[in-house]
Amino acid sequence: MDFLERMGLPGWIAWFGPVALLLIASFAWNIYNIKRQIDRRAAVVQKEDSVRASGDAATATVLETADTGVRTGADEYFIWRLRLAVRPALGQPFERTIEVPVAPTRFADFAEGKEIRVRVAADRGQVVVDQRTK
Repeated sequence: MDFLERMGLPGWIAWFGPVALLLIASFAWNIYNIKRQIDRRAAVVQKEDSVRASGDAATATVLETADTGVRTGADEYFIWRLRLAVRPALGQPFERTIEVPVAPTRFADFAEGKEIRVRVAADRGQVVVDQRTK
C-alpha cells in the first residue's frame, strides 16, 4: 500500500487486478459451458439426421402428449414429449417416448390418437419424426 500512496493512487486500485482476473475467468468458464451445450445439441441433431436419412419408414400412433415446459426460439417452438406406438414395416410393433420441437401451428398434427410418419433405426431402436414439426 505504501507504493500506491507514494504514486498518489487510491487504495482500491490494488483490488483491480484480482477482480479483473476473476471476471475474465468467469467469462471464459461461461463461454466453455455454452460451447459444450451447443456441441451436445449438435450431436443429437446429427444422430436424428442420420436416422432420417438411413432409417426405415414406419408409422406411429401418438398415445400421449406432454409439454416439457421447454421453449426454443423465443416461444416459437414447444418441446413436447410424445409416447408413440411404432409400427415398423419389418419387425414387431413397440412403444417409444421421444421429445420433439413442435410449432403451435402443428399442434393438431401431434394430438393424441393421430397417425404420424416416423423413421426407425432398427439397430439402435431410435425413432425420429419424419414429418414437419415447424
